[in-house]
Amino acid sequence: MKRILLIIRFIMCGVFLLSISGSRYASLLADTKDSIFKNANHTFSSAPAVTVLGVNSTTVGLYEKFEIHVGLSGTVYTNPYDPNEIDLRAIFKAPSGKTWEISGFYNNYLSANRWLVRFAPNEEGQWRYTLEAADINGTGQSSEYVFNAVSSSNPGWVHVSPGNPRFLAHENGSPHYGVGMCYPWSVSQSGLVRLAAHGANTYFYWNGTYDGAGNGGGTKLIESIES
Repeated sequence: MKRILLIIRFIMCGVFLLSISGSRYASLLADTKDSIFKNANHTFSSAPAVTVLGVNSTTVGLYEKFEIHVGLSGTVYTNPYDPNEIDLRAIFKAPSGKTWEISGFYNNYLSANRWLVRFAPNEEGQWRYTLEAADINGTGQSSEYVFNAVSSSNPGWVHVSPGNPRFLAHENGSPHYGVGMCYPWSVSQSGLVRLAAHGANTYFYWNGTYDGAGNGGGTKLIESIES
């Protein structure tokens, strides 16, 4: 009789616990569902709007800098340096039809607060490009824009020589022999002119981003002393 009562109590206790667990599970499920829909109503509205605010020039020489000042609106992110939160890129189409996908970046040096894309064309003629920005709401795309690339005296990008992998060469085939120095801070145009006057064609530069947190690099950078 005692065993029967113990079994009955055990079963009742189990049913009671199951009832509590089921109730708690239902409550958690309801809270999660409510949270998801609240989050959806709050964040998943529309993709970012991306436009061109300005360019440094609509005509650039081969291998010279083409810079786009990008306008972003309707974006959702907390860290502009994290491409998992906000990812900006440009898709360039060369006159030959070849496409280049170039990542953009956030520039806040001296509180500039700008989104930029930089590119150097390697073909003469009219280039076409569009911008894309992606965040948790999706990917927004700009209208199509154009710029023209003309001939220049630049020998082109430096890469491993196809004739001898122990050496470097330019795009036009001319050899590149690096002469320079380490110039990591306070780089200026006058300083570069002085280097060039002494035959330098290369320099080493420590390129870091700044977000107002001192020499540690800040807390918003993915890889920094502070973060």
